[in-house]
Amino acid sequence: MAWREKQIIALCESGYSDSEIMEKLALPFGTIRLIIEKLLRQGRIKPRQRGSKKSAFWRKLEDSRTQTIIIMIKERATLQEIADHFGFTRQRASQIIGCIKEMHGTTILLATTKSSWTVKEVANELDLDIQLIYTMLHNGQIPYRKRGKNKYLIDEEGMRLLRAHPQATGERICPVCKKSFISRYNKRLCSKECLKEHRKQRDNAYSKKRRQTLDS
Repeated sequence: MAWREKQIIALCESGYSDSEIMEKLALPFGTIRLIIEKLLRQGRIKPRQRGSKKSAFWRKLEDSRTQTIIIMIKERATLQEIADHFGFTRQRASQIIGCIKEMHGTTILLATTKSSWTVKEVANELDLDIQLIYTMLHNGQIPYRKRGKNKYLIDEEGMRLLRAHPQATGERICPVCKKSFISRYNKRLCSKECLKEHRKQRDNAYSKKRRQTLDS
């Protein structure tokens, strides 16, 4: 037990809160409180004020940890990624982010320039089929990074490749004259002449099929 008390003394002197000590040592909260009360009675640690330097680093905007969290949020990191980076729980990460918003305002967490997009945002912005984007992601045609279990973030290089996709540019090949054209309002044919020719070909094909059916 002596080595456990030494660990708790060192953490208390470093400014860790009771809940953070519990997470570090993987001990029940009640056990932590009993040991701390014992150490206080023995005078081996000093009483701690609420909101110590370690647990309230988010109060100072210039603190490196606060700046790191702000940067990670702007880069759309998940709560779990922030928690893993600092070595605390996902719930604690959420609490600290809430405190930063309350203390410094929500605008400080907004990215000045957008550098990543979700699949849904890309589909809405470029008017692309969402299934097409997922197919390109799974085939490795565009770079991405995972956000959580089944979420993807597409960077600027991925957006550049998607903007050049025929479905995004509206570029199509006319099935009649085989020329490339920019499609407006989802048109399949490039001109009225091609439309007339397409209808003529369709009617001829239908008539030929009908004659074959009657002959048989």
